[in-house]
This record gives sequence, C-alpha cells and structure tokens, in this order.
Amino acid sequence: QTAIKKNEDESAGGQAALTAAGELAGIAMATKIADAWRAEAPKAEEYTPEARPLETGMLKVIVRGTRHLGNFVRFRRALSDIPSVSEIQIREMKSDSAIITVDFQGDAKALADALTSREFELFEVRRGKVSQQSIRLELIPK
Repeated sequence: QTAIKKNEDESAGGQAALTAAGELAGIAMATKIADAWRAEAPKAEEYTPEARPLETGMLKVIVRGTRHLGNFVRFRRALSDIPSVSEIQIREMKSDSAIITVDFQGDAKALADALTSREFELFEVRRGKVSQQSIRLELIPK
C-alpha cells in the first residue's frame, strides 16, 4: 500500500505521507491479526460466553461495521474518552460486528447522542434503534 500527500513544504509533505503510510500499515496489520485471531478462536459450539445479566448502569452497545478494525479501535477509544463512561467491556466480537457493555452514568439516548455527534476522519457513526438498555450503531467508512 502507498500513501501520497501533496504539500508545498517538502518536509511537511514527507511527514504527512509517512504518517498516512504508517496508519495504512497499522490498519492492514490489525486486520491480519484479527483474521488470525478469529481463525484460532474456538467455534461457537465449543465456547459459550459468560451469560450474566447487565448490571445497573450498564448499557449494551451493538456495533456493526467493525470489519475495518482500525475504525473500531478509534470508536472504542472515543467511547472510553466520554466523561460519563467508567468502563467498557467487549462481550462478543464477530467478523463485522461487536457487542460491548458500557458502564455509563446517564441514559442510552445520551450515550447514543454523544457517539453520533463525534467527528471521525475515516468513518461516521450511524444510529440505529435505541432502547433503555441497548444501542445499535453502525460504523460507515467515508
């Protein structure tokens, strides 16, 4: 993969190209690692995740569009940076979706608003159904 950046300042242009190339390499490597991890993960019939009920203050966030692992990592970082979020836990990870539990001091609509109002460079967050205890979101590449 290559990254090309145009800039009148040769040094700044070179730095921007190296930064972009590093990001592309990181995303490609993260995808390969995730694929290898999924290949070695136990099959559904071999493994049953711990089925514990959601605690008070815990919200279930169902995220589609996680195939681009770099975008999902950025999303999780933004989620954990929200002041009212005290803990996040990935409960399930599939090839293009994830289920996360979030300890959030507030209601599901407030968390959905906080996530969909954030600006991301490489993707946008689209809101789906929001209920009292769960939020459905989709990461859409730009």
